[in-house]
Amino acid sequence: MGNKDGERPERYEERAARNIVGTALGAPTERWDVGALEKAHDFWVLPASGREAVEVVQWADRDAMADEAARARFFSTSTSRVHDGLKETWSLLVDEDSAIWGQRREDGRRTRRGPYKLLRQAVGPALLELEAMGVHRVDAHRDFSYPFAPAENPRHKLISLGVHQAETMPSTRSPEILLSALRGFTVPGDADIASLLTDFLTDAPQRDVLDKLARSGASRRHAFVWLHRGSLGPFLSLWRDGELPTTAPNLPAEVTTVWLGKIGDWGTAVCWDASTGWRRVEAPSLPSA
Repeated sequence: MGNKDGERPERYEERAARNIVGTALGAPTERWDVGALEKAHDFWVLPASGREAVEVVQWADRDAMADEAARARFFSTSTSRVHDGLKETWSLLVDEDSAIWGQRREDGRRTRRGPYKLLRQAVGPALLELEAMGVHRVDAHRDFSYPFAPAENPRHKLISLGVHQAETMPSTRSPEILLSALRGFTVPGDADIASLLTDFLTDAPQRDVLDKLARSGASRRHAFVWLHRGSLGPFLSLWRDGELPTTAPNLPAEVTTVWLGKIGDWGTAVCWDASTGWRRVEAPSLPSA
């Protein structure tokens, strides 16, 4: 469906979902919710067997998003104020108790001076080194190898500061450093992952998602769930360890297939369908957002 006057611009997460689903199913896709239709799902996927409906939704901790938005206003106005020379936008998932996230004052509030100083003096230079090395991702679980030498190894430098993950992400804006906090959690077993996904899809705020899929009339209906950085905790093992759950989610009747993607990792998703079970799918990279 081509662009038309008054057509709603397609969000990047919708375009990425279309790219992944179309690639995985080997079928073309067509935008559907372009602004003219009320309560329409986001797009069709068009295999030879018939049209299938797809709705895209974000799973986000609203408090975490508000916290990150406040920090984005403070830190991303000009990355050169943090460290000049960055060529990429970096997303950092940091320990909430790390000084990068902010030091607590006696009244319990967090200061901004602490993280700003660390970004300028330690984090920025480490990211510059990683860019020079051609490194686009750091994962504490995979990169915490010995001998641990944060003074010489920029990966270890970030980890020593409380960074769990750092990765470049597409952006049309000037390079910036995006911070999000990893709040305390324990990584659950895969039965819990399935339960969490079931609870999310059947929770009242997703009623609109289910209604749109039901209204499509399609026999196969997909919910594509993008995990916001603030909601990654229980699902990190899917990306960190590369393991897949073994327990099927108990999906609401309106959903036949569910996809999980991680915001910022726009070419990878984990999918569950009754005919295939859990599987990981990859798609070619999209142009920057």
